[in-house]
Amino acid sequence: MRAFSYWDSAADAWVTPTGTVPIYVGTSSGDIRLHGTATIR
Repeated sequence: MRAFSYWDSAADAWVTPTGTVPIYVGTSSGDIRLHGTATIR
């Protein structure tokens, strides 16, 4: 699930979270129009 990976500066590597990950959709952080979750195994 590369789309959910993020850079972890402490690990100096790309990390993919596991479990339930929140997803927010909007034009900005102050204008969230849709939210949900994805489960990554």
